Amino acid sequence: PQTVAVGTNLTGLYAKASFLAEQVSQLLNGWLLEILMTEGRWAFVRQSDGYLGWAYAPYLVPAHGCAFSHLVSAPVSLLHAEPHGSAPLVSRIMGGTAVAVDAIDAAWVHVVGGQPGPARVGRGAD
Repeated sequence: PQTVAVGTNLTGLYAKASFLAEQVSQLLNGWLLEILMTEGRWAFVRQSDGYLGWAYAPYLVPAHGCAFSHLVSAPVSLLHAEPHGSAPLVSRIMGGTAVAVDAIDAAWVHVVGGQPGPARVGRGAD
């Protein structure tokens, strides 16, 4: 099976290949999945904990080079383009998201996840 990573902040894992189907779990940015089969724009996947279900394939990215070192523990973390609170927001990441920390700068860490491009997240007061 092909291994991929979730490339969006949060998406559902569904019982059938449809957003209208029952949601059986949620998938966070950076989580690794095995694609077992595809149907149109949907992939039937297995999570590392064994859960099976359908994920929307455009939200999945190649897993090669994914070396996640940390899990986000705050319920929600704001991602900034630069390491200061007034910098533009890039996105937000949910607690439980897998990221790689590749630099620490005072109260900020530089993280890389399944979404494209790096961002900065505050570690405390700016």
